[in-house]
Amino acid sequence: MKIYNWIVLLLVLSMPAMADNFDKGWAAYSAGNYEASIAIWEPLANEGNAVAQLT
Repeated sequence: MKIYNWIVLLLVLSMPAMADNFDKGWAAYSAGNYEASIAIWEPLANEGNAVAQLT
C-alpha cells in the first residue's frame, strides 16, 4: 500500500510540470513556431497526455 501512495504522489506532483510544458507548446504554436510546438508536444503525447495527443 505504501508504494501505491508514493506513485500517486509522484503523479500528482508531475501534473503541473506537464501543464507548464503544454502551455509553452501553445505559446509557440500561437506565435507561429510550429516546429517548436511539435518538439514540445510530441514527448507529452508519447507519455500519454491526451490533450497533447489531440493537438
